[in-house]
Amino acid sequence: GGLEATTEIRTRESVIGTRTRIVAMTAHAMAGDRERCLAHGMDGYLSKPIDPAALFAVVEEDSSGTTPAPDGDNDAVAFDEADLMARLGDDASLAREVVTSFIEDHQARLATLRAAITTDDRQAISRASHAIKGAAATVGGRSLAALAKLMEELASQGQTALFELAWQRIGDASTTLEAGLRDMLHRLEETECAPS
Repeated sequence: GGLEATTEIRTRESVIGTRTRIVAMTAHAMAGDRERCLAHGMDGYLSKPIDPAALFAVVEEDSSGTTPAPDGDNDAVAFDEADLMARLGDDASLAREVVTSFIEDHQARLATLRAAITTDDRQAISRASHAIKGAAATVGGRSLAALAKLMEELASQGQTALFELAWQRIGDASTTLEAGLRDMLHRLEETECAPS
């Protein structure tokens, strides 16, 4: 694993006198992961979705990959278009691909989560919520990502009484996010069709 590999590399480097920069990158960030990675000798820690500025900073040794945790107001943002475009380097064509892919796949992800809730399969709930969280964060859906993270935590804690309420809020956030994404697609298409 990454921690063991880092320990071995650092042990060898202590003998030969060199140092390789090692940065952890994970799609499944858990409490204490960053501290654990740094304690094992890593130089930085990033969790997906990756912010290009944070990635460059940690690779170029300007930071350890830490960024301030989003506050409640940021989590409440249904669709952060500026964040999405910044992640994609303001590439309108790529944005259209990413947004279209999200819209095409999102209902299937929701159906998977709904089925897992219906059968009270907590592991499946956790997996489905994690997939929704990552996809939503990628397209700037902060509110949906936060709610999916909450559902993931509820599943791990076995708080079944709150599943339905969390599911309803995920559904509402999904509707709002998709509306924002479709509006963005419409505006991108109008821009492309406009005479130069």
